[in-house]
Amino acid sequence: MQAQTQDQTAATVGFYGSRPTTHQTSCISIIWLKDRFPRHLKNAFLIEVQKNHGVRYARFSLKEPSLLIVSYDVTRTKPLDILATVKALGAEARLVGC
Repeated sequence: MQAQTQDQTAATVGFYGSRPTTHQTSCISIIWLKDRFPRHLKNAFLIEVQKNHGVRYARFSLKEPSLLIVSYDVTRTKPLDILATVKALGAEARLVGC
């Protein structure tokens, strides 16, 4: 087994083959959706958001289903780009935290 460097150990790989990154390039944005998505549409919605360049994962909050939590690489995308993707999917939304 090859020895791993500290950077390799700290690196994570996200969805859709995003490049390895460290905590220095990670950010989490919280997006508030005016209307909750019907349960049968949530998975398709999350898949589309995760296709956004640089997004590692997206999930709905368990405590507040109208909050979308998105982890992304700050060197590859911006919170407003993610918000634009959410709005393009038909959601009325706004950025409430990053």
